[in-house]
Formats: sequence, C-alpha cells, structure tokens
Amino acid sequence: EVLYNLTEAITIGASLLAPFLPETGERILAQLGAEARDFDDMDRFGLLPDGTKVTEKPEILFARMDTAEVLAKADAIAEAQTAAAGAPAEDAGDDAGEERYPFTEAKEEVGIDDFAKLQFRVGEIVACEKAKKSKKLLVSQVKIGRETRQIVSGIAKQYTPEEMVGKKVVVITNLKPAVLAGYESQGMILCAEDADGNLSLLTVENAAFPGGSEVG
Repeated sequence: EVLYNLTEAITIGASLLAPFLPETGERILAQLGAEARDFDDMDRFGLLPDGTKVTEKPEILFARMDTAEVLAKADAIAEAQTAAAGAPAEDAGDDAGEERYPFTEAKEEVGIDDFAKLQFRVGEIVACEKAKKSKKLLVSQVKIGRETRQIVSGIAKQYTPEEMVGKKVVVITNLKPAVLAGYESQGMILCAEDADGNLSLLTVENAAFPGGSEVG
C-alpha cells in the first residue's frame, strides 16, 4: 500500500512537471511504468492500475554533484572572466603583503549630458527603523530641503537605526519610486563598498552644510 501511494504520487508529480521539463517527466514515468495523467485527473488519487511494475534498471535523473568539483569549476570560470577583463585577480599581491583592492568591472563611458540627468542632493536622516520583513533593509526618513522622503537601503548589517539618525548623506532624488519589502523607496542613499562587500555611507563632512543642497 505504501509503495502504491508513493508511485501514484510520483506519477502525478511527473505529469505536473512535464510541461516545464518534458524529457525529465517522460523519463520518470518510463521508470514507473506509468502514463502521463490528464490535467483534469490530477486531483484524483488511485488511478494507477494494480500490478504496475517499475523498471528493474533504474536511472539516476538528478545525480548528486561533487562539491569540490563544482567549486573548482567555479574558480576556473572566475579566473577566466578576470583574465578576459584584463584585470588582476582580487587576491593578487596578498602573499607579498600588498594592499588588496576590489575588482570592479568597467562600465560603458557616458557623456556629461547623461550624468547631468541624475540629481544628487544632501539629505539629513531624521528617523530610521528596520524593515519588518527583511533583515538587511533599513527604512529611513530623509529630510531633503523642505520635504521628507522615505528611502529603503540594504545597510542593516553595517548600521543600526540609531546610528543612521542625524547623518547627512548624499541622495539620488530623481529615481523612480520602487517598493522593497512592502515599503516605498523614494530615492537612493549612496554608499561605498569595500572588497569584502561592507558598505559605508557617503556623508557630508561639514555639519553646517544645509540639507537639500545640490551635489555635483
């Protein structure tokens, strides 16, 4: 009875899988000695004929991959990409005691007119809280001139909400609003990223610099 229930369940699963992975679905059904189930019969259990025999020579459809082999291939791909970009590997010079710099892929050059389309302004963070549905997002209320905007940033690992309040940061103010973890983000707070992926806010040193001032 247990084996019958398992075979019936796998038959239904393979039939559901067939539209997405047709060859895999067919190979599963072939090993079970079963036929694909019609969509209208997917909610019916017990249609597998009694006496159905599975194959005596089973085939592994999803073989377990060797971790060391996968990592070796990933390293080879990374080295090839680095070589193709004409840049040294990230850890080059570590053994010699040299400072390690992050590898940043160069982007296409833009003209001053394209750059001028982005608006950078100084904003002061007046309130901040953690996003309820995300461990890495902070929701900041940023005063920019006479208005206050809500901006969501993925910097909760580097800053607490209390540390954010009072900082004067550089904000891109003319990005289209986006919804992140249920919160509307009305701009972007700029950060720098080091070789280990740690983020640091781009702040304005002069405390007297008025919020809302243009940056450029």
